[in-house]
Amino acid sequence: MGTGIPHHIHMPKSSVPSGGDTCDRSVADHDSYVEVRTVLVRRELSRKEEEERFLAEARRKGTIPSTCMDCSKPIEEVRLRSLPGARRCIRCESAREPVGPMQRRIGYV
Repeated sequence: MGTGIPHHIHMPKSSVPSGGDTCDRSVADHDSYVEVRTVLVRRELSRKEEEERFLAEARRKGTIPSTCMDCSKPIEEVRLRSLPGARRCIRCESAREPVGPMQRRIGYV
């Protein structure tokens, strides 16, 4: 079962002395996991705040972009009508959304 942590993020080694029991190691592993997840959540929040600042400035100037920030292709007109601040096309935004076990079970992935 996966941890939900991207493979390029390395969890720190356990800080439990070699004499610690299984429970001590389990607690230390959990603490390390929580630290890594906290870093990932903070990065995501920072990225979202940056996007919100960009959109606020674009709205102020009246220059909301109509091309995807990831693939540089035009954002679908229907998407821009329903979500005027969209910065990604449907395909790129879908690729960024987390996929949970329910989506896997019902065949979305």
